[in-house]
Amino acid sequence: MTPKPDQEPLALKFPEEVRGLMEGALDLHLHSGPSLIPRKVDIAEAGLQAAAAGLSAVLVKDHHLPTAREIHYVKKYALPPGLKVDLLGAIALNHSIGGLNPYAVEAALSFGARIVYLPTVSSRPHSEHHQKEVAGAHFPATAKPLLKTEPITLLDERGLLPQELTLIMEQVRDAEAVLSAGHLSPLEINAVLDKAKSLGLKRLMVNHPTFIIEANDGQMAEFVKKGALIEFSACMSDPRCKFYYISAEELRRLINLLGLEHVSIGSDLGQHDTPPFVEGLMVVADGLLSAGMKPQEVRRLFKDNPAKLVY
Repeated sequence: MTPKPDQEPLALKFPEEVRGLMEGALDLHLHSGPSLIPRKVDIAEAGLQAAAAGLSAVLVKDHHLPTAREIHYVKKYALPPGLKVDLLGAIALNHSIGGLNPYAVEAALSFGARIVYLPTVSSRPHSEHHQKEVAGAHFPATAKPLLKTEPITLLDERGLLPQELTLIMEQVRDAEAVLSAGHLSPLEINAVLDKAKSLGLKRLMVNHPTFIIEANDGQMAEFVKKGALIEFSACMSDPRCKFYYISAEELRRLINLLGLEHVSIGSDLGQHDTPPFVEGLMVVADGLLSAGMKPQEVRRLFKDNPAKLVY
């Protein structure tokens, strides 16, 4: 794929080693079209690109609609038989599907969704982020303005979680799916993780904790202590993205802080104006090798840890 003029060509210090690390890797955070936010690829294109690079699985996330049912038709009608990549679906509990809607969760899980995201674009931290003019830390916008909504807040004035969240957590637990903290605040995330532990959930995730969530080192360490896998986003460590930036050296520091076994890397790519998602994964793997990580350590971030989470 030819880079756009504002994107530098792919340049890797360890190209062959990095390509080898993509064999069997999983991307549990891909945004594809059709979507209300402009995207670079659709699900079928993403599957073909992942298979060509040797990835074993890709999870398709959309902020506004569930993806598992759509994936069923893409796999059946749009991809060649025997394609060696597993396409996984998800649901994000934003206003467009009714917020904390256990009926929507039930349907999504029945179609095989592997991750249930608590509110992302409908969360209060996300809403507050959008109201800020923060250079280099923007979030992709929808193609056209959507209806105005009140942010979804998970803690009431007494600090209690909503009753419907208990049912949703039980649904996720019983389906052996993953519960993601979405774009909640650190206070909300800690309350969710405590409740999840009390209900016996085993698969917990916090995505890009330094972006929108704005967790500090101590808060991130607390998430790990409470059983969450921390997923950092390749789109934030590929300098071609012109996005919120975490250098490879800082990313390695965070991995060391939290413990290699508690971290994974997802692309969080698919935006129409960013590099291809496989390239983003490769750039970050290359950067971590350059920062002194061993190939087997990098492989844990891209393959072993995410595989253990979803399978």
